[in-house]
Amino acid sequence: MKKADIGLIGLAVMGENLTRNLLRHGFAVSVYDINQSLTDHFMATYGAGQPVTAAASLEDFLATLARPRKVLLLIRAGDPVD
Repeated sequence: MKKADIGLIGLAVMGENLTRNLLRHGFAVSVYDINQSLTDHFMATYGAGQPVTAAASLEDFLATLARPRKVLLLIRAGDPVD
């Protein structure tokens, strides 16, 4: 299995759209969200035929990334970042 070029954590509106943009530009992407339903929705809607890998845990997520690892964190403002 080819390792992903970049990883993206956070599949809310901005994360979903940024991932789609990366895929359109030829990058293999690994995605993870703490809310598994967002990951499942993304894969069901946009994952078919794309070089995208979904991870169910951070450990799985890290294992899918090529080294050196490149990760984008898209976290909603509020308690998680305060």
